[in-house]
Amino acid sequence: MAELKSRLKDIDYIEVAKKVWKECIDNELIMRASAIAFSAMITSVPFMALLLTVAVYLMPDATAAGFADALVYKLEQMSGKMMPSGVADIFQNQIARLQGQPKVAVLSTGSLITIWLSSSLFISVIDALNKIYGVKE
Repeated sequence: MAELKSRLKDIDYIEVAKKVWKECIDNELIMRASAIAFSAMITSVPFMALLLTVAVYLMPDATAAGFADALVYKLEQMSGKMMPSGVADIFQNQIARLQGQPKVAVLSTGSLITIWLSSSLFISVIDALNKIYGVKE
């Protein structure tokens, strides 16, 4: 333990910080991190739309009596409380529109877009890791 304390006293923390910053610049860390963050953000939008579509199709039909009416009413009530009125109206209109469209077309299109965008996210991650570790492809 005493040896560790003596080693820590010998470290020049400003020099370590300079070396870390130089490595970040050399490996384009900030640019790579922003590319990954942007790709993740773009990928999340169709993924959430796909999740919403699946959730809407798993819900009972709004024309059915009983449980379905209560579920749709609760969903509309929650969206009205959690979102601004204009956004809640769009959300409710999209649920009604999705329930009226063919399931296969909406799900397949959403799945393809999500897969395509998520593959670009993984390409960004792979490029960043290759640059950081100095791997040439």
